[in-house]
Amino acid sequence: MNTIIEKYILEHLEEYDGKLFWKNLKNRTDFNGKEAGWMNNTGYKRVKVLGKSLLCHRIIYFMHTGGWPKEIDHKDRNPLNNKIENLRACTRSQNRTNSDKPCNASRFGRNIKMQRSGNYSVVLRINNEDLHIGTFEDLELAQLVASEARKKYYGEWAYDY
Repeated sequence: MNTIIEKYILEHLEEYDGKLFWKNLKNRTDFNGKEAGWMNNTGYKRVKVLGKSLLCHRIIYFMHTGGWPKEIDHKDRNPLNNKIENLRACTRSQNRTNSDKPCNASRFGRNIKMQRSGNYSVVLRINNEDLHIGTFEDLELAQLVASEARKKYYGEWAYDY
C-alpha cells in the first residue's frame, strides 16, 4: 500500500469497537468524531482515503498489525463485524472455506454430489484440487462424513451451515 495513504489513515482515522471515525481533519472539522465510510452493494463498509476507496476491515487490520494481507477473513462470517479479534489474514482458499455462501454446496449439502448410481459422493476442494473422501448410499452418512472431513482438513476454517 502507498505510504502516503498509510500515513493519512494513521493521522485521520481511529478505530473503536470495529468502526472507523474521523479525527484531526482541518478542512472538514464537522467530520471529526463522526463515523467514516458507507456500505457498499456487497455488504461491506468502505472509506474513501485520498481518493481511493478502501474496505474498512482492511484499514482496521492495517491499523492493528501494520500489514496488508491479500485476503482477510471475518471469523464469524459477518462482514460488518470489523473488530480486530474477528479479523485474520488468510489465503483465498481459507476465506472461501469459511464462507457461508454455498459455493461448494448442492441440494444434498456442502461438499456432497449425487452420482448417476444414486449414491452420494463426498468431495472436498483443497489447494485447488478435489479430494475424494468416499461414496455412500445413505445421504445422512455422507453429510456426517463431509462435516467430519471439513473439520479434519479445514481445521479452524471449517464451517457447517
